[in-house]
Amino acid sequence: MPLTEQHIETGRILDDAFADGLSYYRLDESHSSYVPWYSRCLGAFALTLGSRPITYAGVGHTTEEPDHPCLVAFTQRSVHLIETSDAVEGKAATVVTAPIASLVTHNLTVTAGITTEGRAARSWPGELVVRFKFDGLPEFTVNDPGSRPFDLKDPPKIIKLIDAL
Repeated sequence: MPLTEQHIETGRILDDAFADGLSYYRLDESHSSYVPWYSRCLGAFALTLGSRPITYAGVGHTTEEPDHPCLVAFTQRSVHLIETSDAVEGKAATVVTAPIASLVTHNLTVTAGITTEGRAARSWPGELVVRFKFDGLPEFTVNDPGSRPFDLKDPPKIIKLIDAL
């Protein structure tokens, strides 16, 4: 199958989403190319997602592989997950997919409270951690920095995802 512009664009979108959570993992020593396992993960996602728009992507951990990050991408109808341990060991990158409708439970944890400075100024200075359980996927968490000001008109991406579920 030839590499298309759509595959490349999907890889770019995902790399932008994963960059903060994988800053020291994803690039080689020269910082000029991806490490092989990460390249395989981006390729597996690009082929799996095709042209479906990504509604959220992030880095987290599964309860089964807590020492290795997992990569997660959500579309309107499905959630896609790669546990990176096999890919890091030189094996294939495998995307596991479940329908959004298979959501069993989710919970949100914040690491700091909301402070108020004046009437309209609110900030959310802590990290946001969401734990998801979908039928057919290992239970996983996604971490969102959430440290930027919490604007009710433009909440953090992870909050937008939860609202859309």
